[in-house]
Amino acid sequence: MNDTPKPTNPKGSKDTKLVILAAAAMVVIVVASVAKLGSGSKGSNPDPGTAQNDGSGGAGGDTISTAPTQTIEQVLSSVQVYVSEKNYGAARAILTKAIERYPSDPELRSALGDLEMLSGNASAAYDQYVSAIESSDNPGGDLFFTAGTIASTLGEMERAEAHYLEAQRRDPSNPDVPLYLANVQLSMGKIEGATKNIALAAKATPDRAIVWGTWAQIALRENKLPIALQQIGKARELEPASVGWIVVEAKIHKRMGKPERAIEVLTTLSDDTIAQNRDATMTLAESFAMIGRAEDAAARVIAFARAHPDDARGAMDSAISLERAGDREQAILWARRARDLGHERAAAWIESLGE
Repeated sequence: MNDTPKPTNPKGSKDTKLVILAAAAMVVIVVASVAKLGSGSKGSNPDPGTAQNDGSGGAGGDTISTAPTQTIEQVLSSVQVYVSEKNYGAARAILTKAIERYPSDPELRSALGDLEMLSGNASAAYDQYVSAIESSDNPGGDLFFTAGTIASTLGEMERAEAHYLEAQRRDPSNPDVPLYLANVQLSMGKIEGATKNIALAAKATPDRAIVWGTWAQIALRENKLPIALQQIGKARELEPASVGWIVVEAKIHKRMGKPERAIEVLTTLSDDTIAQNRDATMTLAESFAMIGRAEDAAARVIAFARAHPDDARGAMDSAISLERAGDREQAILWARRARDLGHERAAAWIESLGE
């Protein structure tokens, strides 16, 4: 799996976006879910407790049942067949009926949680993993790890941290736990804990760019700029084309008072790539502004807004950048667009200009 960073944290800091959580974490869990649920051999449906279904989530009028004599292993085998056919509705119906019969079985609960992740329902998946933990006499670290990762996709960082800490206690050999925990703690402002855990992740898996990129962001948050630059250099050696790492490096140069270098780094990306990425756009625009190129700054922000025509924040950023560049008329037009898109401060901003 590619560890390329993605901006993901809905509650994260404005200075750094979390590298792993939410979107990337969702990919991790869905891939794992496919491996766990879809590993059975594709073939005819096992006789006890299976029937065809349209995959929409319910039985769709067909008969879905589990025979009283069907074991948990047979249930999971049936589910694997349906998952391999992407018939998630039938798989869900089988698991739901099996859980009615075996309500305290953690394997069934976690299987249903995996299925909910495959179906894109993270909230339901989280509930099933919590039930799996609660129903198990001795839940393994993997259950807590997955519960923590799902919680992070939901923006529940305190729950995610608690699950990861328990996963770390139960399975200290899993190198993913300190990495994910460090990202959660970074989002919570727990820098000391994040630094400790990212160091553990780096020791366990020094060949992963995500580790060094996360460490760079932690150092940037602490304003330890030489360390940040050193660590992002390691990330870029491993993944030189990563847009995320390029943006982080540019942010470090900008913070160090080297906007020209930040511009040089960012403009290795295509104009279209920059226009699709808010962090890249704003870092580049701010760097241009630092050297007195307000018109170039405004042009970059406008390019982002045009690439995202329904983005109220992009429209408002365009208005502000144009006003700073001395183009009051165009600034007001973009502010009105931001207002029409629902930006909460646009109307007051327009009024402040006497319009």
